[in-house]
Amino acid sequence: MVGRLVVHLPPPRPTSRNQLCLSLGAELLVSSQAADSPQGAAVPALRLRQVECQDLLVSEEHYLRRQSFAARFAQPSAWMVVALRGRVLLELHGRQEQVVLHGSGPNVCLTQSLDQELLVLDAPLQLVRLRLPSVLAWQPKEFCGRVDLSLLLPTLHLLFQARHDGAPELTIQRLTEALQGYCTAQLASCGVEVVAASIDPLDSLLVWMREHLHESLALADLASAVRLSARRLQELTQKRYGLSPMELLRQQRLEVFHAELLDPAHARTSVAALLRRSQLVNSAATRQAFEARYGDTPNALRKGSKAPAAWPLRFIAAPASSS
Repeated sequence: MVGRLVVHLPPPRPTSRNQLCLSLGAELLVSSQAADSPQGAAVPALRLRQVECQDLLVSEEHYLRRQSFAARFAQPSAWMVVALRGRVLLELHGRQEQVVLHGSGPNVCLTQSLDQELLVLDAPLQLVRLRLPSVLAWQPKEFCGRVDLSLLLPTLHLLFQARHDGAPELTIQRLTEALQGYCTAQLASCGVEVVAASIDPLDSLLVWMREHLHESLALADLASAVRLSARRLQELTQKRYGLSPMELLRQQRLEVFHAELLDPAHARTSVAALLRRSQLVNSAATRQAFEARYGDTPNALRKGSKAPAAWPLRFIAAPASSS
């Protein structure tokens, strides 16, 4: 009988949410956490292990208290987030519904969202993030469900152990490839594939736009997002879409406005407020553009939906017990 492989790792190091975000390539926007228990010893909020090889980044995060934070990533990347223990709520901008991950239910989320918010519902929470190399992407790009990843942690700890022991880079590379290959194979059973990432600047621009539609944007912001001059960006969008970059942005905003207009969750929000939310001017030109695209006016399309109460992700109350 083959003996069980034992991995001897030092405990993950204490860190802050700001340091975590920096190590993931993100900016910490806001954060909060539950207070220390007055009866017990102080518990660090977060512990971390990370390794990066060939642009594949793996992060094992231990959240030891209830806490929340919002992060903004500088570049779109293909992330896999796995909850191994505890419960966590994710809010991903561009996605209409919040995602709850936990070890006994939906445990995996794939996303390329630039703005991500995390709320620890049950602590301790053990979370693993895997960022694919920049030349790769998930297809579909967004997924949430239950995936058998029972060998993820043992494989990951072998990789951490090799890095800690100073193993040759070839060993690190092979373990990294094994980890990525295992996750890819398990996700394939759920209809998820790894594909070549698009490097088309206009594809990247559309992704970036969807992440920032509710912000006030100028042509310079769009050009900066894809590292092109404003003139070159105008040439590309005019050639492909017959639109200027700002006209393309308005089309994207009209799509979001149209979706929210018909969403029962926004039934009690006025048309004018939804226009403001989508950064659209409440004008005859906007109404004409909407009618040309959707065949009717905003008011005519809206019919008797009712909005449920919304729950913003801003912490901190004791979570309801899971059933």
